Amino acid sequence: MSQPDQIDLTAEEKSYLQALIDAKKVPPRVSDRAKILLLRSDGVSPSEIRRKLHMLSKPVRLCLDKFKEGGLMRALQDDQRSGHPKEISEEAMQWIVQTAKKSPRTLGYEQDLWSIALLHQYVQQHAKEAGFPRLERITSPTVSRIVNQADRQSLKLKRTRKLNGFDLINCTEVLIYCRPYPRYENGSDDVRIIGCDVVTAEIFVSEPKSALQVSCIQLLELLDGRYPESYTLRIIDDDCRVFESPEIQLYIWGKRKGRFEVYTLPTEEKYAEKLQLADA
Repeated sequence: MSQPDQIDLTAEEKSYLQALIDAKKVPPRVSDRAKILLLRSDGVSPSEIRRKLHMLSKPVRLCLDKFKEGGLMRALQDDQRSGHPKEISEEAMQWIVQTAKKSPRTLGYEQDLWSIALLHQYVQQHAKEAGFPRLERITSPTVSRIVNQADRQSLKLKRTRKLNGFDLINCTEVLIYCRPYPRYENGSDDVRIIGCDVVTAEIFVSEPKSALQVSCIQLLELLDGRYPESYTLRIIDDDCRVFESPEIQLYIWGKRKGRFEVYTLPTEEKYAEKLQLADA
C-alpha cells in the first residue's frame, strides 16, 4: 500500500530525472531535487532521503510539496523570488548589444573591433545619456555575459580564446608545440606525433603509424578541424623532422595553403654548438 505522500513517476520521467543526475552541467540543487523525486518514487521515506543525501528536512519537504502542487517541472524549478526588480532591464541589455554591433571607429575610437574592456568603458561613460543610469555601475563580467548571450556573429567583437576560464582577446593565432613519441632513438616503428596548444594545454595525439608522414597529416587534420577557419595555426616542430618532407609541404602549401605555419626548434647539436661558442 502506497504512503500518503508517495509520488508516481512514468518511465519517461524517471529516465529524464536520471539524465539530470548524470549531466555534468546541471546545477547541484536541480540534481538533488531529481534524486529526491527518484528516491521517493521508489518508496524511500523522506527521513531516509535526508540521510541518504545528507540534506536538511526543509529542502526535501519543499521539493515533495512542489511536486504535489504542480508536478515534475514545478518540483525541479526554483521559485520566483520576490523583492528587488531586475536591475538591468531588457532594453538596457539590448542597447549594449546594439552598441556592440557598431564598429568602435564610428563612435570616435581608433579600433575597428570592441574588446570587452573597451565596450565596458563605453557603456559606463554613455549609459546616463542613453537613458540607462543603472549601467554606470555595470561590471565588465556582466557586459561579457550579455554579449555572449547574443548572436556573436553580428557583433563587432574581437575573437577570443579561453585560458582557464579567462578570455584571451583578439587571439586568432594558435601555437602548437609538436614532437614525436617515442623519440627516434627508441627504435620504434609506430611513432605518434603529439601536439600541445601552448595556451590552453589541450593535447592532440595522432594514431601510431609506421609512416611518419601519415601520422603527421593525421595530426594536422585534427588541428584543422579543432579551430575556427579564420585562425592561423603555428606549428613549433621539436625534432619531428617530417614537416620538411615533400608530402607534408604539399599538404601545408597546397591543400591547406595559408592555414599552417611551421617553425623548427634547433637540434641538440645546434644547442651544443651555441654553448661551445658562448664558453669560448
